[in-house]
Amino acid sequence: LVHLLHITMLLLLLSQLGHQLLSAHTRAAEQGLAQAQFSLGVCCEHGRGTESDIAQALVWYTRAAEQGHAAAQCNLGTLYANGT
Repeated sequence: LVHLLHITMLLLLLSQLGHQLLSAHTRAAEQGLAQAQFSLGVCCEHGRGTESDIAQALVWYTRAAEQGHAAAQCNLGTLYANGT
């Protein structure tokens, strides 16, 4: 039981840390940093730290791609090629 409680507390802490990191990335992305925009696109596409949201992933990938971020351009092209 104690072991289960420790695991539960660890998962809660990791969840809180994930939300803090996502919040920091969001602030950086909103300030126009292409790498942060790309990272948020990945988070939104794959549901990392948030619910999966392809439409929002497209928004962040597009913003980063417009600044010349090659990986964002690639991911954006892949989503479009897959009919998203």
